[in-house]
Amino acid sequence: MAFPPENSLQEQVNTRQSRTDPKTILALPLLFCIALTALGLTMSSAVNPYDEGLILVGATRLLAGELPHRDFYANYGPGQFALTAAMFKLFGFNVLAERIGDILVKSLIVVFIYRLCRDAVNPKAGLAASLLTLIWLCYLGFPGYPVWASLLLVLFSLNLL
Repeated sequence: MAFPPENSLQEQVNTRQSRTDPKTILALPLLFCIALTALGLTMSSAVNPYDEGLILVGATRLLAGELPHRDFYANYGPGQFALTAAMFKLFGFNVLAERIGDILVKSLIVVFIYRLCRDAVNPKAGLAASLLTLIWLCYLGFPGYPVWASLLLVLFSLNLL
């Protein structure tokens, strides 16, 4: 049975200590708040009638008791409709409710990118990657698009590993 070299064990100990460092722990909620603010300020007021409109109508139909793929045609899976319907329940039936859900999902993407890169490389690399991700998400827009929730679930799964 081969044992790992001494320096790799020391690196593992240092990595575990850096994860419990108060600065690193405070970075997650701070980064989340920064992402919420930036995404909220750069959000477009225009509604995309096709993609975003389909999600809004599908969520309304879901709340009326209909199911996607059974009661109405849907290009997307039922998860995005369920997320938007939950936001409607919390914040009322309007586009802003869907946009709040979108901003929350995108902000969590930024946080999970930070965690992955922080654990794989170091906190500075995690911060750089998360800020680049935030800029990318602010630039792209596409509110309510189902790919963002899918990306969030993939990043969450990677963090569990």
